[in-house]
Amino acid sequence: MDSTQNKFYHIHGLDSRSLLDFYFSDKEDMVFGEDTLRFPMMNLHCVFSRGIDQTQDKELNLKASIKHIVTCNLEEENLAHPLVLPLADCVISAALLDVVSKDEEDYMRNLEKVSNLLRIGGHLILIGLLNTTYMTAGADRFHMMKYDESFVRSALSKLGFVIDYCAVQRRRNVSDLVDYSHIYFITAHKENDQTQDKELNLKASIKHNVTCNLEEENLAHPLVLPLADCVISAALLDVVSKDEEDYMRNLEKVSNLLRIGGHLILIGLLNTTYMTAGADRFHMMKYDESFVRSALSKLGFVIDYCAVQRRRNVSDLVNYSHIYFIAAHKEK
Repeated sequence: MDSTQNKFYHIHGLDSRSLLDFYFSDKEDMVFGEDTLRFPMMNLHCVFSRGIDQTQDKELNLKASIKHIVTCNLEEENLAHPLVLPLADCVISAALLDVVSKDEEDYMRNLEKVSNLLRIGGHLILIGLLNTTYMTAGADRFHMMKYDESFVRSALSKLGFVIDYCAVQRRRNVSDLVDYSHIYFITAHKENDQTQDKELNLKASIKHNVTCNLEEENLAHPLVLPLADCVISAALLDVVSKDEEDYMRNLEKVSNLLRIGGHLILIGLLNTTYMTAGADRFHMMKYDESFVRSALSKLGFVIDYCAVQRRRNVSDLVNYSHIYFIAAHKEK
């Protein structure tokens, strides 16, 4: 199809239900989940949990805040025995449970001890190996407990954890030093009864749903909104901008919504010309990473974080090569 025949969604309208079904649903044949759901959510979690700026200062402060290195006492219910530590905001466990647990029952006991170190609402980061029985250190082989992904998910659930993120990667090496099949990384929070209340409070805090008026310099026209601390734009500029000059104009309109020092989170697709919704193809502006970096710089933004992921699906519904996630702050 000639790209000049592609429609513009903000001019011609599109089937929003079809858009959601094609790119954001939980249907089995929806192939975009890795790019449109997991990749943005993973990076949002990364940016908001670590803070967008002052990374170096935070690293130095973190190092300075370490007061004790505590031996893990596996024979006691309190792993820090004889110390009594305040409940933690976050605990990281990397393969510890795999090597100290004899069987599934023992794993559950040890996981519960780790859980007891956390406050309600605190986060557990769990890294481990699947389907392994041993690892080698020096001249000796050491036990590792064999289990699969479903077991660790079930174990966390039984102890009141909710998994926020899970990544499982197939083994990418050949060695007889250890016999695992996959490595996994899980972040989970220790749930409490206030989770539903927080969701309701968040929904109740939404005061307005504002239509984006692309014909006006003020995107919220006729409303005049207070300058925002953060604006998130996900592929909007890609679909409404005809060319690079138009993109710059639209990006400036988005910038005008932000206070100095405010943050812009920009999610978009690289090297694309169209997307499909319903029976129609819609225009998407083609550009590369260097263009979007230059555009942000010209408008006074400093990029704090950038992640670019190669496309991980096969479909002719859309023709991008990469998806990107940028967090930037407005310096001037």
